[in-house]
Amino acid sequence: LQTNRRRLDWFESHYAREWPSIAHLVVYNSGSVLNPREMPPELLDEILRFARSQPSIRVVSLDSRDSFVTADRVLRAAGALRADQVLRVIVGVESADDRIRNEILKKQMPRDSIVRAFLAAARAGETAGALRAGIDVNILVGGPGTTPRDAPGDALQTARFAWDHSPAPVDFNLHPYYPGRRGRLRFPAQPRCPVSTVARAARAVRDECRS
Repeated sequence: LQTNRRRLDWFESHYAREWPSIAHLVVYNSGSVLNPREMPPELLDEILRFARSQPSIRVVSLDSRDSFVTADRVLRAAGALRADQVLRVIVGVESADDRIRNEILKKQMPRDSIVRAFLAAARAGETAGALRAGIDVNILVGGPGTTPRDAPGDALQTARFAWDHSPAPVDFNLHPYYPGRRGRLRFPAQPRCPVSTVARAARAVRDECRS
């Protein structure tokens, strides 16, 4: 805990000049921020108090696996922020295709567990205020299990899945597949996602949103 506090102090001081221009703060710990065993609640409280103290910050996103998203945890985090700030939970759905998500990517995220996380955020929003809590859905574009030709369609289906099942407000993070060392070992035949594919996926999601 003390090590993480020192890290937090470093971030606060090192980026002191940038904080007044930052509107969206993402809290990521290579795991689940809403898992008390990975992110002690008192440390998360300190981070949220800092976010509350920054006038420029309007949105705070917490990265978490679906199984740790509960209405109580989301409500507690949202309640630590100002009334004009929004708490969003990032859920790494990656793909609405069950085969891609669980058999290929090994996400171990059953569809009903994802929907349960969506509903938990919505229940928190009902208490905190409809626009105080929401969901950020990660969409992997051009990843294993897809080709440049069908990747935009997979991205669109993932967005539709979130819209159809989340009563809470939903935003999307589109992540083009970029294989690191582990990715190259697991999926040696899967190339990096072309920029043109990312653009087609983004347009498809945007156009669906507008319609």
